[in-house]
Amino acid sequence: MDLAAECGVSQVTIAFSVDPIVLEVGVLLTDGTPLDFVVRVPPVELALIFKAYAAQSRHAPKEVTDLYNLL
Repeated sequence: MDLAAECGVSQVTIAFSVDPIVLEVGVLLTDGTPLDFVVRVPPVELALIFKAYAAQSRHAPKEVTDLYNLL
């Protein structure tokens, strides 16, 4: 069952309907240059749901690993 299709909305709409987790990231590039940026990621519950839907259709071992890592 595709919850997004049942509700008549896309998964992207669902993803943007919740507040993201905002991560401020600082990295050091291999040439020594510092780089700061902001990354917005879905809450883990939403990421888990999307990954579970993806795993249903992809049937790749990596999908199970990704699901495990989200837990």
